[in-house]
Amino acid sequence: MKMIYIFVFFIFLSACSKDDCINNVLGKYSGSCFANPGTFQGDMTISQSPDGGSKLLILDNMLDNAGSTYNASFSSDCKTIDVPFQMISLSFGGSGTISGTYQLNGTSLTGNLNINVGGMVTICSYNLTKG
Repeated sequence: MKMIYIFVFFIFLSACSKDDCINNVLGKYSGSCFANPGTFQGDMTISQSPDGGSKLLILDNMLDNAGSTYNASFSSDCKTIDVPFQMISLSFGGSGTISGTYQLNGTSLTGNLNINVGGMVTICSYNLTKG
């Protein structure tokens, strides 16, 4: 019986650490995104998806003047955010596709987002700090 309690305790402990993990990921990050032809300043707000778990919604004000929202998920160690290939709508009425990976290190978020709009592909390199 004692083994069952120990087993349940470890499950509870791992569930709590996952909750703490997502709380460390969520929030508003500010900084810049460097892409050819220049550097864009702005904010990125990361929130949990209504689907829950490791799924995220990212509102990125550097990607488009009005802000673009896209889906992502974070790794079990809370050090990587994966942006799967997906289509996004842009404020000028167009659309594009994105994919990429961000790395988290404390309050720092860095990484690259591959952006394709109308056949023109660019990589935006992010350097953000949680505020």
